[in-house]
Amino acid sequence: MVLKSWTNDRLELPARRLLKMPDKDIAIGPGAHYAMAAFLHANETGSRFNSPELGAWYASFDIETAIAETVHHHVRRLETSAMGFWMAVQMRELIVNLDAEFHDIRGLRDSRPELYHLEDYSVSQSFGENLRAADANGICYDSVRRNNGTNVVVYRPDPG
Repeated sequence: MVLKSWTNDRLELPARRLLKMPDKDIAIGPGAHYAMAAFLHANETGSRFNSPELGAWYASFDIETAIAETVHHHVRRLETSAMGFWMAVQMRELIVNLDAEFHDIRGLRDSRPELYHLEDYSVSQSFGENLRAADANGICYDSVRRNNGTNVVVYRPDPG
């Protein structure tokens, strides 16, 4: 991938991100591309708990929360797109069992509102990247897009 990125601009950013991943965190094998895509083809401005440097895998505990989260983020992307809303977005539901410990901040929206800000992720990105640097597997947190929804951000393709 790194070699291909020398002649393919589309792969330059993912290749740089791949170099930031420890070898032990790189997933290979059947289905690994789903996990790796979240880390390598992530939002160029980062997401709630990760900076633009390296992506993370976000998931919800139930399909309704996952839909609410993805609809919000696709609408934001399409609003700034020259193509607008006539575009169709195909999604897949991936079901996984996470067997690892996560930093749990559920129930802290009132005491740590900066981690749950609706649009400004600057504080939550720093918080998340500090946890990633401390070798945390990820963060379990309350959804801000769906009441009573729960999300998780995972910092390595195989946190177990």
